[in-house]
Amino acid sequence: MWILHFLPDSFILYVVYCAMAAGAIGIVSSYVIKFIPFLNIYRTPIQLLSIILFCAGVYWYGSYDTEMSWRKRVAEMEEQVRCRKKNQNRQMNN
Repeated sequence: MWILHFLPDSFILYVVYCAMAAGAIGIVSSYVIKFIPFLNIYRTPIQLLSIILFCAGVYWYGSYDTEMSWRKRVAEMEEQVRCRKKNQNRQMNN
């Protein structure tokens, strides 16, 4: 997963949204396909793959959200450390 740090966050979020959208569109289209006789044989595989893709997109979004919340917490802690270090240096200089 460390390789994902080289990709921009917006690109990762775009891929996750595309996966969820493709899964949702596939699920809806699999219900429409049952009315088309020559495509009806592909209904079950399309439905299965769409559900898997949608669930993967939801899982990836949860992982992305967790990663972003941890990054935010780390940034807040780094800021607190910086402020305390600054205050400590001021006290030592006085």
